[in-house]
This record gives sequence, structure tokens and C-alpha cells, in this order.
Amino acid sequence: LVAQDESYQTQLALLQTKLDRDRQADELLHAQQRERELLMQSQLNRSVTAAAVLLALLLLLLVYLMLSRRFQKRLAEREREASHQLEAQVIERTQALESTMAERLNIEEDRRLLQQSLLEGEKLRALGQLTGGVAHDFNNLMTVVTLSAELLKDDVPADNGRASQSLDDILRAAKSAADITAGLL
Repeated sequence: LVAQDESYQTQLALLQTKLDRDRQADELLHAQQRERELLMQSQLNRSVTAAAVLLALLLLLLVYLMLSRRFQKRLAEREREASHQLEAQVIERTQALESTMAERLNIEEDRRLLQQSLLEGEKLRALGQLTGGVAHDFNNLMTVVTLSAELLKDDVPADNGRASQSLDDILRAAKSAADITAGLL
């Protein structure tokens, strides 16, 4: 029952690990989808900004043509100021988006490395549990072999040297196997 309980606990732990891994994969997919949405939104913002700049320039040109020469210098100055402001805003927004993207990429790389470390740790833990279980079971089998050999040795007459020697060989081999099992445990 203890072995079954340990087996069930191991299976539950493995299932929990798989559920955690699936949840993390879903979160990663969600983050990647959000990142794509942000990139598309960024591209849309750039397009809208470029269209707004183009529209503003076209409107300024139309006004320029409709107004008299007296206002041309003043309008040209205003047009330059608006252009510089829009350019500064575009540069500022572009830098902010590039910074955000770089941060997201760093976070994503850190998350990937952490997940990889977690998976490797889980693999090592599972291997350790498996090795311990096999070593424990093997040790139990070797105990039966050792006890049986000792009982047979007590029943073998002293003048049967060949049987006594074979039982001694079995006991030495069982002790060696027990030492190896102890090392595994």
C-alpha cells in the first residue's frame, strides 16, 4: 500500500507538473498574442500618424494657396512648427515603442530560461524518485536472497564444501548488490 501510495503521489505530481506546464504554455501563447496585437496597434498608430501628417500638410498647402502673399510667411512658419512638433512626437512614440518591445523580449527570454530550468529540475526529481524506488525494491529482493542463502547454509552439512562455497558466493554477491543499492539510495 505504501508503494501504491507513493506511485499515486508520483503520478499526481507528474500530472500537476503537466498541468502547470500546459498553463504556462497557455500564458506564453497569450503573451505572444498580446505582443502581436501591440505590434499591429503600433503599426496602425504609425500609419495613422503618417496619414495625419500627410493630411495636415495637404491642408496647409491648400490654405497657403488660398491666402494672399501677405500671410504666406506666417503660415510657412506655423507649418514648420507643426511639422517639428509632429516629428518630435513621432520620434518620441517610436522610441517608447522600441523600448517597450525590447523590455518584452527580455522578459520573454527570461521566462523561457526559467521554464527550461524548471523542466530540467522536474526531470531530475522524477529520475531521483524512480531510482530510489527501483533501488528500494531491488534491496528487498536481495534481502530475500541473502536470508534464503543463510538459511540454506545452516542446513548444508559441513562436509559438503561445494554447496557451502556456492552459498558463500551467493552471500558475497548479495552483499555487493546491497552495497550498490545503498549507494543508489
